[in-house]
Amino acid sequence: MTLSEKLSQGIGRRALVMIEVFPFFIVGTLDDVQGDHINIIAEFGVPLQFQGKDFNLNIANIAALYVEENEGEIPRMQ
Repeated sequence: MTLSEKLSQGIGRRALVMIEVFPFFIVGTLDDVQGDHINIIAEFGVPLQFQGKDFNLNIANIAALYVEENEGEIPRMQ
């Protein structure tokens, strides 16, 4: 199974993505996987004006990634 196939199984789940450039990490819902890109709808980890926005990230720019297997593994911000 490729990384893209594995990530595709997580579509609709929450994910934590660490990247090498600002905003450095994004927590949100994994919205789509297309080849070597993922789309994540940001909940937090980004400036307030970017919350709820869709981020398209190249897998090569991701330092670490975790997709929830069970709901609640990634805490929600209030």
